[in-house]
Amino acid sequence: MFSDYTADADFAQERFDRAADQWHDDSADREGRNLFNAMGMMKNYLLKLQEGISEHQFGQDAVEWAVVTGLVKLTYNRQTDLATLVTNYDSIIDSYRKARQDSAPLLELTMQFARAAGLPITEIASGDIEEAA
Repeated sequence: MFSDYTADADFAQERFDRAADQWHDDSADREGRNLFNAMGMMKNYLLKLQEGISEHQFGQDAVEWAVVTGLVKLTYNRQTDLATLVTNYDSIIDSYRKARQDSAPLLELTMQFARAAGLPITEIASGDIEEAA
């Protein structure tokens, strides 16, 4: 009789452990989805701002660079952020151009190391680096 009780307790413990693991997995999955959704919303917001400011890739890259480097702080109020970006657009473009020029020697050095290491990269006309297909 005691052995039946032990077997039942083991079975109950096993079911409890499985339920706890499942709950933990579901909880982590929900947290991951929430983080993924938040990141997706932020990326979408930035994309809409970029498209609202410039239809040219260079201008959109400059806006993204300004946000990522902290030159422009987003409020996540679309009208306020658009007004800030439009007001400062010329200085953003100038700063982005200068940053790209200042990084040209570093880019060339990176390319030299990559070539020496035999990494599959190609240089494109704008000076950016892309992985070879």
